Amino acid sequence: MRIVFVNATVVNTDTTLSDCTVVVEHGKFERVEPGGPIPGGPDTATFDAGDWLLFPGLINIHDHLRGSWLPRCGNGPYENVYQWLRELHAKPSVFAPARERDRIDGHRLYWLGTYKNLFSGVTTVVDHYVRLDSSFYQLPIRLITEFGREGVVRSHREPQLWPSWGEGIVEEFRKCRGISPFIIHVEEGVDEETGTELRRLEQLGVLAQNTILIHGIGFDEEDIALVAQCGCHMVWCPATHEFLYRRTGNVARWLELGINTSLGTDSSLTGGLNLLDEMRTAQRCYSQTFGQSLRLEVLFGMVTSNPARALGMGDTIGRVERGFAADLLVLERDTDRAPLETLLQAEPKDIVLLLQDGQPRFGDERFQWLFESDPQSIGSSPVIVGGRAKWVVGDPVGLLRAVQGDIGRRYRPAFLPFDDSELN
Repeated sequence: MRIVFVNATVVNTDTTLSDCTVVVEHGKFERVEPGGPIPGGPDTATFDAGDWLLFPGLINIHDHLRGSWLPRCGNGPYENVYQWLRELHAKPSVFAPARERDRIDGHRLYWLGTYKNLFSGVTTVVDHYVRLDSSFYQLPIRLITEFGREGVVRSHREPQLWPSWGEGIVEEFRKCRGISPFIIHVEEGVDEETGTELRRLEQLGVLAQNTILIHGIGFDEEDIALVAQCGCHMVWCPATHEFLYRRTGNVARWLELGINTSLGTDSSLTGGLNLLDEMRTAQRCYSQTFGQSLRLEVLFGMVTSNPARALGMGDTIGRVERGFAADLLVLERDTDRAPLETLLQAEPKDIVLLLQDGQPRFGDERFQWLFESDPQSIGSSPVIVGGRAKWVVGDPVGLLRAVQGDIGRRYRPAFLPFDDSELN
């Protein structure tokens, strides 16, 4: 099916185009340009998008889908992630939610994480975790799993706290061949114990243009300069930083030195509710920490073009542009707000339509027929979000009922925003 949007406002990181015709076909944007002839035909769905804003589908560059569980776990502030992990093992009562999560079928946790992301306009998510059987990855979202990985720099020293997620830092980096991303947590802490981790990675020879560094809270000026010099990418997770450590990294300096910086939610066990919520946390945290506002254009880039570039996918996702994957987030236009302010204030209920590779994933009930028009679809179902009738791929309500059966009690995490009446 061909999908056509006319009179659309298209918002990318560097441009906002008005009165556009956007044509989606074969999973890609076939045309994105002002005006022009409107294609038709029996297999064409045309929508007047005059009251809508069209954004690229958002990219969550850092999540752990197995950790898709609430409430958050911890009793900080902690000096570093290892202290948090030690408490995880020593104080079961503090981490009761995580232990309850262990009773859930792992595939269901991955579906929970998928919905956490879809309901916030995310079409691409990186699952930073050990490699699992491919059955875990059969999900209606672009799940990035092919990359070199390690959990933390010192997994070899305390494997009981954080076992290795791969074949070791050097081997995982080598297998990337400078092409695939190499992803690792680094200096997730505010003390001397974590403060030498970046230099350790330098000694190992794994700082390069395909290296993605998560957190960097403890980076000093020399560390930041080294990251910039090596062309590494940074990922900022402000919700986790505030929750566990009560401080964040020097993101302002990262940006000053031109380091490609992206935003990630991290695991639900410590991080943000979803990526839309994380964007608001990022803006507030930046203002409070650095005494200046984070420009919305910069923040928008952190969830679109920046992570696409970090993943080596800058020419395929992260923009509404001809030839790119048709990942599209549609919101109602608010005439009292600039387009990026509308995005920043958006909630799941405000999403008009979400496409991934041109296929509907979440949207208003009026698009039910669009969901049902794909003969290869896994199915879809109705859901009430914020009092509004919506339609979504799969069956999140049925999923949650199965999860409740696993744990033997009523449960609805806040990242599943449908109304409680759905579970009655």
